[in-house]
Amino acid sequence: MQAANPRSDREAERQGTGGARRTAVHLLLIVAVALMVCWPVLLFGVPNLAHDSSYHALLQRNFAQQLWAGDWYPRWLADLNGGLGSPVFFFYPALASYASSVFLPFVAGRDPAGWIQVGLGCSLCLILSGISAYYWLRFRGAPVSALFGAAIYVIAPYHTAIDLYNRAAVPELWTFVWMPLVLLSVEGVIARRRWAFPALSFSYALLVCSQIGVTFCFSAVPVAAALWLSERGQRMRTALATVAGMTLGAGLAAIFLLPGMLGGGRIHMEPLFDDFYHYRHWFLFQLPSLLDYKSRLLFLTLSMVACLATLFWVCLLRRPPRRERSAAVFYFGTGVFAFFFMTQASSPFWRVIPYLRFAQFPYRFGTLLTLAVAALSALAFCRIQEPRLRPWLYLTAFIVLGWIGADAWSASAAFSEWRRVPAERTRIDSLQTATFWPKTSPPGLWEKGRLEQFLSAHPARSSELTSAASGRRIGGATVASWRPRRFVLNVDAPEEARLVVNHFYYPGWRGRIGDSDTTIPAGPTSPDGLIQMVVPRGRYSLVVELARDGYERAGIAISLCSLSIVLAMGAMGLIKPRVAAGSPVED
Repeated sequence: MQAANPRSDREAERQGTGGARRTAVHLLLIVAVALMVCWPVLLFGVPNLAHDSSYHALLQRNFAQQLWAGDWYPRWLADLNGGLGSPVFFFYPALASYASSVFLPFVAGRDPAGWIQVGLGCSLCLILSGISAYYWLRFRGAPVSALFGAAIYVIAPYHTAIDLYNRAAVPELWTFVWMPLVLLSVEGVIARRRWAFPALSFSYALLVCSQIGVTFCFSAVPVAAALWLSERGQRMRTALATVAGMTLGAGLAAIFLLPGMLGGGRIHMEPLFDDFYHYRHWFLFQLPSLLDYKSRLLFLTLSMVACLATLFWVCLLRRPPRRERSAAVFYFGTGVFAFFFMTQASSPFWRVIPYLRFAQFPYRFGTLLTLAVAALSALAFCRIQEPRLRPWLYLTAFIVLGWIGADAWSASAAFSEWRRVPAERTRIDSLQTATFWPKTSPPGLWEKGRLEQFLSAHPARSSELTSAASGRRIGGATVASWRPRRFVLNVDAPEEARLVVNHFYYPGWRGRIGDSDTTIPAGPTSPDGLIQMVVPRGRYSLVVELARDGYERAGIAISLCSLSIVLAMGAMGLIKPRVAAGSPVED
């Protein structure tokens, strides 16, 4: 047996301590870069002049209030649509809302509209995206190169200038946290690391629960990475393991995905896929003027493509090692793929692949372009410092400084504190109107002024009791308690009666008298889509509740089953650890 070498042990300990200290410094620098570009969001909250800011403030404020009141998954938001309710989180991913809800107890007293709560969630998201990019890029490269690539990832214009300050696309912002972790997990699957398969499943599930459109845009990339970056003879095994991990990730997300994908016939789809949201209007190079949003998006996208090409050229100079060259080619191809799908040349694919319509906007592929630029930045960092490559360094620095300027200009234009704007630009919707309307509700209520007229005829959270035989008004039904998905009415019916509750009907609403097991079926009024049921005579408490339907129960069951499989595979080590030759990271 070989004797231990105290000197070698001390050296390894010093290197380990130094590595941990260096990692901590790098993470602090990433946090500093993120705070440099998002400090206005910390001060003022989510940009209130951005496209979707008021909508997300509305959703997440209501979501957080119900969550802290004990509703662990607030699918039905009772206060939306003037108090008539909305099934918004049956169909809308909730992960961003959970993240922002953490801050509600700290800001509730000074943030009635929800701006600051959502802004804190966005700031946390930007910081975490830089950290996840750092660990992804460090798997293949030096830590300092990973630091540079992560910084580029944070300040990239599609990430910060477009998604944060122009659009306030809060769910899409969270996809920037999970995409690097998915790709890091694929690298681990290639290297046969024990943690890789469970990490792939969990990170892909978190991506699904953040934004469906980006998930559709991105899902081909991990499989392509498994095929391209694996060693010959291992590609099929790696690709199959990647597909299996992503499939289990979709299973983990079934608690959201199943009701969202299969229950679409229960809501009006017109507001979600009307002419404004049609992909054909959002390709690049369609410029109505030189100062509009599309022009800014085009200019910033072209600057990212120019940076991508420059970095790729630098990566290929002086015959790099095969492993680095393979990664550079892959991520350059990913960037070209993303740019292609942002242009009108890709319109045949949008027509023949129906699921692409969930992306709605072709420019969502800018998320993939941002990933590609970050990866090539890390790969090119060491080479670009060579004296003979100084012109390429200056060009890259010029582009990056332009991105920082674009982030700063976008921030300066995104807040009413810094701009004089019409009052309607900053007004929160007093009726709290959502885009998700039950199919049984009258079509067109989302049009301006229609909901006000409807509420004047049907005041929210009130009820009407009429004789089942004659239709005349009789007795009464008063509200004893009102919570999302469950409210109690004190009914006084001298005879069998028809009860109408001014709250939108959705499949699953039903009545129950007191603590009995007798269920009273509910249905929608026509054409108003309100809850109605036939109740017996007498005085009693009527519990009206929205029970879990088959899609919800099946989604929960599939998620629990997938969780069991993922944990079992991780514990049993079915993806056995084996460090590949020359691998830069040990298990």
